[in-house]
Amino acid sequence: MPEGWTALWEIVYDENRIVVRYDWEGLVCLGLVSIDTGEEMPPEDGRRWAESQGVRYVESFDKPLEVLANEDDENEEGYVATWLNAGRPALKVKIKFSTYVHIHKVLTGTSIVGVWELLRDGRDLSALKGGVPEEFCAWLDGLEARLVGEYRALETRALEAFRAYPGATDNPKDPEQRKSFAAYAVRQKELTPLLFTLLDGGDIGSMIWKMVRPRGDEGTFKRDEE
Repeated sequence: MPEGWTALWEIVYDENRIVVRYDWEGLVCLGLVSIDTGEEMPPEDGRRWAESQGVRYVESFDKPLEVLANEDDENEEGYVATWLNAGRPALKVKIKFSTYVHIHKVLTGTSIVGVWELLRDGRDLSALKGGVPEEFCAWLDGLEARLVGEYRALETRALEAFRAYPGATDNPKDPEQRKSFAAYAVRQKELTPLLFTLLDGGDIGSMIWKMVRPRGDEGTFKRDEE
């Protein structure tokens, strides 16, 4: 390491991918910073040092800001605009591509509870699948199958239990009928509120969705540690 300088690194590997898929894995040097002042070494000097050590150095570009702001690549994050300052830290501003921002928001902002809410409200999940990695689509399909499966299983159990009741249900407001039904319903444990709703001719759909709601700590598809 050059005396008085420290190198900044980023590691790239497929398991850590959020949006961008690189065709290589390893460490990349982002620059070298003066330990005393925080000043950043000019990129051409940093690149020469990196090449002398046989390590990868971040790619540099010389483009106007208006050009950067209008670029968009579906498999790139964007740029870090850098203004070097003598004797003090450089000014750095991230310029992220719009496609990256959209996909990143979907991947890191789509929670399991959020998917449950969409299904509960009868929304189509296909709107979340545009331009995203195939791993996300597989995760989304699997989650939909799980939640819908839990919903249908509970619905089937409730309907079967209701139909299996041997007594009369033609007059649910009749005290005697209701008392007899209650004695049967409470033995069905978690199905009890569903059975009373069915007895009264209500819709059990919203109740079932509440019952299959996933835990809030199950998180999102991806977590960005940045």
